[in-house]
Amino acid sequence: MNTQMVDRLKPWLLYTLMGTFACTVAAAEPTDDSIEPTLQAPTESAASQATAHGASAILVNQVGYAPHQVKVALLRNVPFAPSSIDIIDISNDHVVAQATVLPAIPDLHSTDYIAEIHFDQLTAIGQYRFRLPALISPVFEIKAQPDQDVKTLMLRSYYLQRCGVALDDPISGLQHGLDHAHDGVLKHDDTINHAGQTRAASGGWHDAGDYGKYVAPTAVTLAHLLDSYSLQPTAYPDGQLNIPESGNRRSDLLDEINIGLRWLLAMQRQDGAVYRKLSGTTWPKSLTPDQDLQTRYIYGISSPETAKFAAVMAQAARVYRTLDPVWSAKLQMAAERSWAWLQTIKAPQYIEWVDGDDSGSGKYLYSNTDRELSLLTDRDDRVWAAAELWLLTGQKKYLKTLNTEKTLMTTLSLFEWKNTMLMGVIHLLRDGGSTLPQPLRASMRTAVLSAAQQAYRRSLRSGYRLANHRLVWGSNKMTASEGYLLAEAYRMTLFPPYLRAAEAQRNFILGLNPQGISFVTGIGTHRVQHVAHLYARAAERDIAGLMVGGANVSAQDRIAPKDQGLYSYIDNARAYSVNEYAIDYNGAMISLLAILATISDAESVNTLHGR
Repeated sequence: MNTQMVDRLKPWLLYTLMGTFACTVAAAEPTDDSIEPTLQAPTESAASQATAHGASAILVNQVGYAPHQVKVALLRNVPFAPSSIDIIDISNDHVVAQATVLPAIPDLHSTDYIAEIHFDQLTAIGQYRFRLPALISPVFEIKAQPDQDVKTLMLRSYYLQRCGVALDDPISGLQHGLDHAHDGVLKHDDTINHAGQTRAASGGWHDAGDYGKYVAPTAVTLAHLLDSYSLQPTAYPDGQLNIPESGNRRSDLLDEINIGLRWLLAMQRQDGAVYRKLSGTTWPKSLTPDQDLQTRYIYGISSPETAKFAAVMAQAARVYRTLDPVWSAKLQMAAERSWAWLQTIKAPQYIEWVDGDDSGSGKYLYSNTDRELSLLTDRDDRVWAAAELWLLTGQKKYLKTLNTEKTLMTTLSLFEWKNTMLMGVIHLLRDGGSTLPQPLRASMRTAVLSAAQQAYRRSLRSGYRLANHRLVWGSNKMTASEGYLLAEAYRMTLFPPYLRAAEAQRNFILGLNPQGISFVTGIGTHRVQHVAHLYARAAERDIAGLMVGGANVSAQDRIAPKDQGLYSYIDNARAYSVNEYAIDYNGAMISLLAILATISDAESVNTLHGR
């Protein structure tokens, strides 16, 4: 091994050893900051090699920072980085403060060397930049509730994704005629219905940059939105989103949630089973939604989708129980009917799939692209359904399922359509109260904190503090979901490093990433501009508030760079495997912003009362 390689590896080895030691001594419920590593700066030769991808840059959260939050920016690949950096007030170009720069560390998923900039002392409302000789950062703001605008914009994107409507939106200027009004036609015979029969399944949301509609990501998206509302009901008032339902004296968020719920109900068969998806047989190209005139089909019954359906219907029934008892009762009935059908399925999972079903739509099953083992069974989805139904009804049969799956629940993954168990477990711990058996509660609590601790360890080994280690299709969604898990772990333990790690996931998506961009359209000085979105390209218009998928080392679109770690990304409208939007991507980010806002509000109250 040559001397340059040894020099390059020294800081990485030190960082790894420090992280390993820290994680060994950290308990499931740590009580202090002792596991934060202290690192040495990279050598000259190591720093000079760290420019294979990223030029020297100052990276900031382009949405902004709250006055009294922990504030972090990053220096990327700056040889001999200084120990401090000037903060410039852009209103007068004066230096108003100096921020502390920590020693640089190598990033696990790139060739970059990253130094953290800490500037908690900057609390005055205003607009600022960091400045070094020959290097300047994008403008960033210090303002109250900096995430509120981005959250509202991302929520409003669902209105723009609605299916079965004629869109004429004065806010965005987007317009199209009535689309997909005749959804859909059953593609195959099944045990109850026949191919060629029609079902009134218009409505819902187009899933992503294309026009397909899928039960799995719709259910997960609704879970994120319902959870966000449950955490802060007063944060989503009537009129907030400027949608057609605004002014009806009900939360705009609940109005939008109903769009998704009604479509899901249309996908439920008479016996409670749920069809998987609705789409055409060919991928539309260069068409607005109303120009996509092909026949659109409803595909196959699925036990994983049926379980997800049961779970989110029960979750929604709890939210609406006092707000709209009649609607709540209808949702509960649908959830219970799906659960009853699931009891007739004894196999690991039951999916009606025929070769050719995916000629014009995504598979959303185990495949060459999605190989997670959780996709080979519906057990995780049944746990989520049992959790939500038990919280809704208190019936022992659901608790029996949870006890039966106690071992499965000891190993948790982030919440997404591929594995939904975490949401049910978190809701049980939040809302189960004294009626949840203590042994079950204890094992679930341990499992959540263990998963959070693993995410935290990964963040320690990343120069960008990235907790997500899977750079696959939709990695930004996974980053947001890891942040949500870490924020929930903070709520459970009040261990500050968990909160800082959760905030780091938000910061990554909003600018502290190798590209130095905000991965949400319409947000930030430097932001994604060429989202892979069929309607946006056909209409030749930008659509704000869409989070894109992010780095994907497999780069299935053959446009993005392959096997380049965090640099397996390109802002290109044809790069669908890295730059497409999806409703569940936004859902994951919205729920992260919502739980962080909940924590911020709680800490403000505690400060006000001297706690």
